[in-house]
Amino acid sequence: MRKITASLAVSTVILLVASSASAAGTTIESFGATVGATTINVSGSASFVDEPFLAAVDGTDPTNHGKVPATDLTSATISRPQPTANSLRLNIGVGNMPPVAAGVPVVLYYIWNIMVTPPSGDAREYLVLANRASSADAGNTDPDFKLWTCVTDPTTGTGDCTETAALTGAFTETGIDVNLPTNVIGAVPGSTISAGGDNIGVITGGGAPGVGEAYGGFFLDQITVIEDYVVPGPTVQVGVAPAGTAAGDVTLSKAGTFKTDGTFTATLPRPEAGGHVVAARVCYTAADCVLTSTDVTV
Repeated sequence: MRKITASLAVSTVILLVASSASAAGTTIESFGATVGATTINVSGSASFVDEPFLAAVDGTDPTNHGKVPATDLTSATISRPQPTANSLRLNIGVGNMPPVAAGVPVVLYYIWNIMVTPPSGDAREYLVLANRASSADAGNTDPDFKLWTCVTDPTTGTGDCTETAALTGAFTETGIDVNLPTNVIGAVPGSTISAGGDNIGVITGGGAPGVGEAYGGFFLDQITVIEDYVVPGPTVQVGVAPAGTAAGDVTLSKAGTFKTDGTFTATLPRPEAGGHVVAARVCYTAADCVLTSTDVTV
């Protein structure tokens, strides 16, 4: 495997829950509960609305650092286009992107240096790298997207980054999209994605793409990430209480699970005979939750 050496600052991560909440858009499409021999089986489906989170912004650069095409970085957003799928999308906005990908100079590399901190607190640093041609020498002009895992020496601030995964993405007329699977970076719902040491930038490579792919070229433009992103994700909590209990007063004692198609299931212990209310709270973010309930007879 190839390695790159970089100056990677050690970051202090601050959890900003409110700043990255998506616009309220959770909808429970269906909900029901059936009584079994020893359990109450809960099932349903929900849909969610994800709103791209603006992590950084920079105005159009009038000087454009020598007016090199595709070097005027203007914004950076993170989103989860399919809220129930395990993938994030990073977008780097480019103010002077050519109308076709082939117009982007092959010596340019776009980096997004991130720090991922799951709820457990075990932070890891990664480098997302994109360039227009994966191997210009061989005539391969397909865009290339890679993930590198970085290990930093806290005493010196330097470290090694090793290529760990191939990613997918696209060069568009307005910027660069990179799809980042949440499982490869340990970004479970509630994880924080913050700026790594070098934030976001476009640099000149140390050699032809696919040959040098060196990190350490001259920065043509940079954006500083100013907001942390909290990874959203569908969750469901369920509970059961005697009939007549308001849904908001039911203790939600069990967590359910979601499938990628938006359906969910959960299991509750069967209570004593009589009428009961089964309640569920479905959330996409801490600020985007919906409560529902249904009556059952045991």
